[in-house]
Parts: sequence; C-alpha cells; structure tokens
Amino acid sequence: MVRVLVAFLGWIIGAVRFALRMLKSLIIGLVRAPITLIQNSSRSYFQAGGMPWVAFLILMLWSAVEATIFTFTLTPTLKEVFDSLTGTEVSPRVMQPLLWVFLYMLVAGSFACVHVMTEAIKERKIGNIVSMVIVESAVMFFEVMFLYRELIDAITPWIAQQSGGTVQLGIGATIALASFGWMGVRGMTWFLFGRFGTPALIAFLSRQNIEQGNAPSVKHQEAPELWRAPIEALKAETKWFHEEARRMFELLSLPVLQLFAAALNFAVVMVQSRPMFRLPFNSLDDVLHATPEASGKPELSVRSGAGMRTPRDPMARVAS
Repeated sequence: MVRVLVAFLGWIIGAVRFALRMLKSLIIGLVRAPITLIQNSSRSYFQAGGMPWVAFLILMLWSAVEATIFTFTLTPTLKEVFDSLTGTEVSPRVMQPLLWVFLYMLVAGSFACVHVMTEAIKERKIGNIVSMVIVESAVMFFEVMFLYRELIDAITPWIAQQSGGTVQLGIGATIALASFGWMGVRGMTWFLFGRFGTPALIAFLSRQNIEQGNAPSVKHQEAPELWRAPIEALKAETKWFHEEARRMFELLSLPVLQLFAAALNFAVVMVQSRPMFRLPFNSLDDVLHATPEASGKPELSVRSGAGMRTPRDPMARVAS
C-alpha cells in the first residue's frame, strides 16, 4: 500500500508537471507570435522585393483622414438631400458611418486610378492611356464637385471678408480652385507615399505577390505553431502515463492475487501435496507465466533457490 501511495503521488506530480509545461508553452507562443510577425514584416520591408508596409499604412491612414474631413463637410448637404427625398429627418449618427465608408473607398480608389494611369503611361499603351484619362477625369470631376468644392465654399466668406467684398468667387473660379486643390493634394500624396503604397494595396486586395524589378523574393522563416509544443509534450507524456497506469494496476492487483494464489495453493497442497503457484508474485508477468495450461499442469517459472521441495518432487537416487 505504501508503494501504491508513492506511485499515486508520482502520478499526480507528473500530471501537474505536464499541465505547467503546457501552460508555459502556451504563454511563450502567445508572446512570441506578435514579435515574430513584426520581425518578418520589418525584414520583408527592408529587403528587396518586400512589401512597403510604411507606405501602405500611411496610405490607409491618409484615406481615413480624407474620408473623415469630407464626412463632416458633406454631412449638412447630404442631410438636406435625404430629408427632402424621404420626407423625414435623417439622423446624422446613421448617415455618417455609411458616408465615411463610401468616402474611404472613393479616396483609395482615386489612388488606384492614378496608379493604373501611370502604369499605362510607362508602357506607352495609347488605348489604356485614353481610357484611364477618361476614368480619372470622371473621378476628378466627382471629387471636385462633391468634395473639394465644399472646402472652397467654406473659405469663400473669408476671401470676401479679406478683400472687403470686392472679390466674389463665381462657379468658374470655385471649380478652378477646387481642381487645383485636388491636383495639389493628390500629387503631393502620390509622390510621397501613394506610388509605393498603392501597388501594395492592389496586390493585397487581389492576393498577389509584390514584385519590384528583378529583386529576388524574400524567404521568411515559418513562425512556430502555437499548439505545436503542447501537442509534442502530450505525445511524449502519453507513454509515461500508460506505463504508470499499468504499474498502478499492478500494485493494486498483486496483493489480491497473492492472497488468491495462497488460498489456491493451500487447497492444492491438501489434495496433491504440491503447490500450484510459486509465491510471491513480483509482477503481473509472473502471474501470467504461472497460469496453468489447458492440460492442467502448471507452468512454473524456475527461480534459483526459490521455494521448497514437496514429497512428490523427484528425488535423486542414492547409491546403496
């Protein structure tokens, strides 16, 4: 029973050790995952052929800034339009998020149109150049009429105040200033980060790899799986659990088998004057080897110096 208690205590310690090892691997995996992602991203950015993450993130941020500015600029105008169309008062809290998403996609699409037009000019494809000029003109007209014109209207009172009311912007001057503002903003952002971030955005949306010239592709080291270490630990501990379970069963069953074999030996000795089992059993293998065969003769395991001879054991003849 002391051996049973010691084995049971060791089993509990092993289970706790396995749980702690699994928890340790899980925490290390959670901490290492973002670090590995940042390391791979920085390595791919600073090596040739990698994705320009800085330009890509700045492009996304700039699109969000433009969408936010134009959302607050267009909210009063669109509210009046929707109120007149629906006949009810539209809540700005419902309209502004939808308007922001629409403007965000519109600004990002404007950069994509500029990128496609520049690529067509580089390849000197007349048909593509003409088609993209038409598309870009339509995009410019839409943004100037509905977005940048609102900015010029916002500064018109300031211009009239500063000029003493002598300068009044008409439709031509307003559209010209709005177009000039659109070209200035779009050209500045394009040469700063748009020409690098827009190809990455298009490649990200189309799930394509970015290729810059003849630069070789960057080979990234695969990040370790989060559950690989705990699973490997579980596989390593499975054999130990099986062995300990078998040993526990052996320690619990051997005392009972010892008593049963002793009682059976007592009965057999009373009838046949010889024991049926050699005791004590040290393991379950001894029990299996000592099991009688079908013929009824016991298969005794031979042990050196174990047990005593019975009257029916063959005795050596002594010369007379």
